[in-house]
Amino acid sequence: MTESWSVDLADQLGIDGVTAVATLRAGLGGNELWRLSRPDGDLVVRAFPLGAPPYLAEREQQAHAFAADHGIDVPAVHSCQVLDGRSYLVMDHVPGERLADALWRGDDPDDLGRRSGATLAALHRITDPAPALIARRSWLDWPAAMPGLRPLLEPYDAGHVTLHLDFHPENLIVSSEGRIVVLDWANCVVGPPAADLARAGAILELILVAVPELTEIGRRAAERYRDGFLDGYREAGGDPSIPDPVRAWAYAGQRRDLAGSWVPPWYLDRLDQQCRELVDAQNIP
Repeated sequence: MTESWSVDLADQLGIDGVTAVATLRAGLGGNELWRLSRPDGDLVVRAFPLGAPPYLAEREQQAHAFAADHGIDVPAVHSCQVLDGRSYLVMDHVPGERLADALWRGDDPDDLGRRSGATLAALHRITDPAPALIARRSWLDWPAAMPGLRPLLEPYDAGHVTLHLDFHPENLIVSSEGRIVVLDWANCVVGPPAADLARAGAILELILVAVPELTEIGRRAAERYRDGFLDGYREAGGDPSIPDPVRAWAYAGQRRDLAGSWVPPWYLDRLDQQCRELVDAQNIP
């Protein structure tokens, strides 16, 4: 068993038959992830930070159910529980590999990009109202309120759909059947599709300019993935255009989201500059 996992925790979560536990990569949100090997099917347990509001896990559970009900491939969530002040999601483990690993290994970046873009377009085609815990959260306030940008954004605050807002190769699984499975719905909000595209584009830009030791082969693969992503989104009926104020919002949000993380200070300065240039170009008195 891993240092943070215990048989007692498995019992409390109602999980039996665990034969092995492996720690999985987690994002910047302070969560922990474990894969539990079991004869009846492997599970993934996501543990939220101690003291985090329970609605964060409940919102992700709602997002998974909503996406699955509308044909988006996601891991099935079996339970959402709070134990000793910490929330846990128990979900299926999806056999396959992270799309990022497939991309860096040399799989066709154009194909991976097109299928990823088509998956995001499918999410944006869902017109049913978002679940309650997602609907209460607007893109305008992600990751925190930005009153300085809000007047520029309000003209684009229309056509609300459910947004993922963290759609990138590390959060996608290429399943053993070749399906694109979407993970990590922690950022989900409602808003215009352009906001999701702007955020996805900003993350891919981060990979291209700031990931340490990215090889030239890796850079070309990421660029081809980005181009394929936009092609796939367009071919699936999405509009890939992003208004400049929405792009500025994505840079400003990324700046706040990554502050204090592994990214170098020069990259945070770059985000500030990109946002400022896009805002200044609006010529607002």
